[in-house]
Amino acid sequence: MADGREYSSQQRKAIGNYYDNIDTIVAQKLGEIVSDLYLQEDPCRAGSLWKSALTQLKKTKADMNHVNNVVASRDVEKLAALVNELTADPGAAAKRQAETAIDEATLHKAMRAFRTKLKATQLDEDSRLGVGPLSSEKGKVDGIEPPREFPAAVWSELVRRGELRKARGGFYELV
Repeated sequence: MADGREYSSQQRKAIGNYYDNIDTIVAQKLGEIVSDLYLQEDPCRAGSLWKSALTQLKKTKADMNHVNNVVASRDVEKLAALVNELTADPGAAAKRQAETAIDEATLHKAMRAFRTKLKATQLDEDSRLGVGPLSSEKGKVDGIEPPREFPAAVWSELVRRGELRKARGGFYELV
């Protein structure tokens, strides 16, 4: 990646495993928060649990308007329903995503946007290098986060077609 840090292979594997399982980790934390809220009698402690719930819900793909309404209502039943909705059969969500047809024009626009962002990121990284004798190498940017104006289903389809490769931490690379 372009952050300049060097990680050992074991550290890279641990980081990758974390990001590969982030949805499960967040779901588990949310389940614990819901359980604690059901059992909590102290309103001060409940307030901090609701703040924790909001923090964890921001990491999910849930609609933020709905999340804010649930948290503002301080209704544990609604929170539990939202958590169940988020953790319910991930295969069903993938099927719904696959059923949504993505036209060729959208895929083409997404690839153009990806290449443009990748090139801009590479140029930005190269411009940070000095002119000294030790900085003659150009910076190497392999992967980027895809442009946000396209849904995740578009990037999944481009990976399926072999035009992109999914890297760790939500990054994608050109094949």
